[in-house]
Amino acid sequence: MPSPGPKKKRRPLWSVAGLSQATAFLGFVSTGLGLCGRAHWFAELFTHFQLQLAIGFLALAGVLFVRRDYRWAWPCALAGLSHTFVISPFIQFFNSDTPSNAPAFRVLAANVHTGNSQYDRLLTALRAERTDVILLMEVNDAWIRGLAPLLRSHPYTVLEPRADNFGIAIYSRLPLTATNVVFLGSAEVPSIELRVMTGGRILSLLLTHPVPPVGRENAADRDDQLQAIAEWSRRQEYPAAVIGDLNCTPWSPRFRDLLRDGGLRDAGRDLGAIWSWPVQPGLLRIPIDHCLTRGEVHVRRRHRLPDIGSDHFPIRIELGW
Repeated sequence: MPSPGPKKKRRPLWSVAGLSQATAFLGFVSTGLGLCGRAHWFAELFTHFQLQLAIGFLALAGVLFVRRDYRWAWPCALAGLSHTFVISPFIQFFNSDTPSNAPAFRVLAANVHTGNSQYDRLLTALRAERTDVILLMEVNDAWIRGLAPLLRSHPYTVLEPRADNFGIAIYSRLPLTATNVVFLGSAEVPSIELRVMTGGRILSLLLTHPVPPVGRENAADRDDQLQAIAEWSRRQEYPAAVIGDLNCTPWSPRFRDLLRDGGLRDAGRDLGAIWSWPVQPGLLRIPIDHCLTRGEVHVRRRHRLPDIGSDHFPIRIELGW
């Protein structure tokens, strides 16, 4: 009986080269979708992850160059560099704050997350910060009760709690004027507009929180609210600031429309973007909490504060003239 021949080796189900190429292909698809972000809400979601795509493409290029797979390595390197170019104005490696001896208006803005009940963590963070106005999103009745100690230091309030994720509240150390709860756009979620005297001048301020753009209707509602925010900005007779979780990153075409149509400046271009959501996992973190200004007011400093149990980090903002 003839002896059996050598057994054929099974090809592995995956290899480093194959996995790298498949990952690169998905990266190119994501990049292509992002370029079509103005055409469809789903494509726009891919505009937000520029940092992740930059890191991913450059890491893949390194692996592929080591393996001498130049057909894929060079396109990955070029894609990584293009994403790096897009985010470069929003990355600050050195302190770029604009210190001044002039009086400052200090704001703390936080999306506290409706389901979060760790009120003490926010109160502890507030005790460590000297703030004139505290701007809160996703507050419900339980949050209003939990934050009752704030009334001793910040007695001027505008409170609009809701059971869903769109309650909103302001606590101020300074007297407020022209306070209104307004409903911008078609989503019927509240924003708060007010005026405050700071540094001997009047500042118009809008705290707002559009709906997340997941799904055609929600995306249309978010876009409609962003357009209404731009219209609000144009109507202001005093210097203005728009602060809130805008559910939009600086690389979205809708965000660029907001800046253009509202005559607004994004502090992220001067001071670096703040990657504020989600707290976990950090690798997916994107900058969707913003402070936009119009007129003679500008952002001097911005800092991300420690985790308060929410899916967003709080942000401390210092405004000046």
